[in-house]
Amino acid sequence: MKKITAVGSLFNSRVFLSGAVLATTLLIAGCGISAPKINLDTFNYYTINPNTGDFCKAYDNKDLTSQCQSIIPVNFFSRETDIIENAYRQEITDQNRARGLISMMTRGENLDYQVTALENGSYRLEINQQTDTAWKVLERIKKLTYLKK
Repeated sequence: MKKITAVGSLFNSRVFLSGAVLATTLLIAGCGISAPKINLDTFNYYTINPNTGDFCKAYDNKDLTSQCQSIIPVNFFSRETDIIENAYRQEITDQNRARGLISMMTRGENLDYQVTALENGSYRLEINQQTDTAWKVLERIKKLTYLKK
């Protein structure tokens, strides 16, 4: 009986080891083919597009893809926008909170950064405490949106 158990456990070990090697090989091969490129460079500025509501981290290097998120969900999370209003030291007055936020970020009364109009209709916003706060609040809203589903 002990002999069968020993052979059985040896077989199980070989199957496990073979499976682990195969899984690792497939994982490595798969990652080499379809792994997304992770950008570890720090971004240079933000952009905001008033037509689409995209707020993006952008790079001077045009080979790098911007990381964007939508401003539109602020229409449904007005409590979260209080943090942005505090950072900008003014209130969003437009009933369409997304449109009001874009206006506040591009033409607000208390901007602590320079805004530059771009050829494509977007605006370039410098990185600072106000724009970073808006980005962080939008990330929080995105998480809250996913939690509701």
